[in-house]
Formats: sequence, structure tokens, C-alpha cells
Amino acid sequence: MEEKGSVQTTKKKKVVKTIAVWGIIAVVVGAFIFLGVYFSSIFRLKKVEEIDLGMSKAQVQEILGAPNEDEGNTWIYYEKKFARKMAKVDKLTDDLMGGDLG
Repeated sequence: MEEKGSVQTTKKKKVVKTIAVWGIIAVVVGAFIFLGVYFSSIFRLKKVEEIDLGMSKAQVQEILGAPNEDEGNTWIYYEKKFARKMAKVDKLTDDLMGGDLG
């Protein structure tokens, strides 16, 4: 009888360890996802909160910086990493085509 009890105790310990390991993995993965989403945004809430209706373009640019693209009434901002990669692609395209395409 004692052997059967110790086998069940061992199985319970394995189950508890397995659940604990998977729980830790889930927490770590969740933390990485949260941090990735949080840090992927170029706009922080503090910056956006500083913009008020009725501000001039110059005042908005003072807060956000110069846009990557200016299409009249629409400004486009890219994440820094994306903008660097776009510049590399443009340079490679220029090198391959032998001139400026844009």
C-alpha cells in the first residue's frame, strides 16, 4: 500500500511541476508580448496628450517632430527601425537601377 501512495505522490509532484513550468512559460511569453506591443509604438501617450485641437502645424511638429512624409494635410510617421529599413531598400533599388526612381 505504501508503494502505491508514494507512486501517486510522485505523479502529483510531476503534475504540479509541469503546471508550474507551463505557468512560468505563459507569464514570460505574455510579458514579452506586452513589452513588444508597448515599445513598438512611436507615439507615447504623453506626447499625444500634449496635442490640442486648434494647434498650428508648427506647434504639433514641435511635439512630434518632423514627419517622415508630408502629403499636404496628412503627415505620416514611421517607426525609426522601419524608416531605416526603407532607406536601405531605396538605396539598394537606386544601386540596382542605376539612378533615382522616386
